Amino acid sequence: MKTITQALQEANEKVALRVRRGYHEDITTARGYKFIWSNHQMRWLAYGQPSSKGSHTMDANIIIVGGISKVTADTVASMMNPLPMYGNSFEAVYLR
Repeated sequence: MKTITQALQEANEKVALRVRRGYHEDITTARGYKFIWSNHQMRWLAYGQPSSKGSHTMDANIIIVGGISKVTADTVASMMNPLPMYGNSFEAVYLR
């Protein structure tokens, strides 16, 4: 299992790559958790069910980090960098 620091570093590296809309594919070698960006809440949420290892096709506002527990996922979600595309979203431009 990864430490919180390792999981946060991996998550933020993946977040930094999310600069375009559309689907992307990610491969994990261990079960883990998906993180979903919420424009409304302006934060990352750890998805409630563990994801299987293997290939995952996800939308631009979703990343996956393998080899972590739910407790680690919840902690990491609260510390992750914002989604780079958020600044151009309807919520960021018109509702804040």
